[in-house]
Amino acid sequence: MKCYKCENLGKKLFEFYICDACKKSLRLHQDETITKNAQNLCKEEPKQAYLLDIKKRILKLDEDYISKKIKLLHIKANLEGFDI
Repeated sequence: MKCYKCENLGKKLFEFYICDACKKSLRLHQDETITKNAQNLCKEEPKQAYLLDIKKRILKLDEDYISKKIKLLHIKANLEGFDI
């Protein structure tokens, strides 16, 4: 399958296909960084607190994506109705 970003051959990562070069450019967190961030967020049950924080961020990202897509689809629909 093709990479979502550059259309080179990619491997599935979660629900997306991504090539090695684009994956490297994402600069994904190392395990040590994830552990450190979790401990900095909450001393008691850091993994659960960090997981909850990440879930909230993903929901906010999804909401933002939907809002922006609706706005762009609205613009597109209006432009298709006009002769430019």
